[in-house]
Amino acid sequence: MVTWLVVHGCSHVGAVGITANLFVESRLDPAAVGSGLGLAQWVGPRRARMLAHAGRRWRDAEAQLMFLRAEATERGDWAAVCGARTAAAATAVWLRRYERGSGLGHRLTVARWVAAQVGAR
Repeated sequence: MVTWLVVHGCSHVGAVGITANLFVESRLDPAAVGSGLGLAQWVGPRRARMLAHAGRRWRDAEAQLMFLRAEATERGDWAAVCGARTAAAATAVWLRRYERGSGLGHRLTVARWVAAQVGAR
């Protein structure tokens, strides 16, 4: 996931922050169904847009990541997270701007774990 995000224009620490958030949301399972649907557990109109974007491939991680990148770019979230200077900052930015959720402490713990796996700060 980190590699895909970097290849598609995000900084390494930004990609770690996004990945940490997605891990908390879905354990990186694109077919996850919980309080929402997919990698980011999309709900409501955002879920409908993701499904319209991905079509029959909605369970495919790349299809969802393409939607995530497009939506985040449109909203200015992509530039904000990819411009973060540390994985912790990127995690917080993504949570606040894209996920609009809570539980930063747990997400920062996950971000440290993801960073250790991929060698980021």
